[in-house]
Amino acid sequence: MKPAQLLLLLLFQSQVSQTSSTPQIVNGALGESVMLPLKFSAEKRIMSIIWLHNGISIAFTQLEGQSSLTYITDPKWKNRLSVTDSYSLQISNLTMADAGSYSTHITTMTSSVVSTYDLRIFSEYGHRGPALNRPG
Repeated sequence: MKPAQLLLLLLFQSQVSQTSSTPQIVNGALGESVMLPLKFSAEKRIMSIIWLHNGISIAFTQLEGQSSLTYITDPKWKNRLSVTDSYSLQISNLTMADAGSYSTHITTMTSSVVSTYDLRIFSEYGHRGPALNRPG
């Protein structure tokens, strides 16, 4: 997909989106992996899915028939991000910078739906924030 087509798709989606009511809270551990689950009615034919972190596009999946193509749109996520067969977002080797707001924009033939997530990252000591050095 050409960048101009992707931009037009993003602009179109922002005009017809319906947003889910409350963000789903997802907890992750520093250095581990986490899954942001995508839940969507299978009876609606999905055309595309865009994942965003703090409002910036990080992954785009285009579906055509039985096949799909996923693009990691932000290079800094290239080796840590994957989209599962169910189109959920998997983030590996979590850092504190990964915490924040995530959203997915799902476009079907007739509508666009936005789901939101709040990812919280905890250190091995159970608090939000940078991991503390272990006493030597």
